[in-house]
Amino acid sequence: MAKYFPEMLSEHQKFIKKQHLFFIASAPLDAEGHVNLSPKGYDTLRILSSTEITEPNIKMKEGNITERRLE
Repeated sequence: MAKYFPEMLSEHQKFIKKQHLFFIASAPLDAEGHVNLSPKGYDTLRILSSTEITEPNIKMKEGNITERRLE
């Protein structure tokens, strides 16, 4: 079982910054939605603070990826 941390510790941030590839996943709270799992490289992820990360909002011909995750 995973451990919960209310914020990233400095060792978590150092670990993240060393990774060349990682996955970001999102899942709905109800059974009607879909799980989205995407491979990412560190050049697309930014640590803003110990409680915030961000990734670019990429536009594709299918539409906005972030908006599609939230549908």
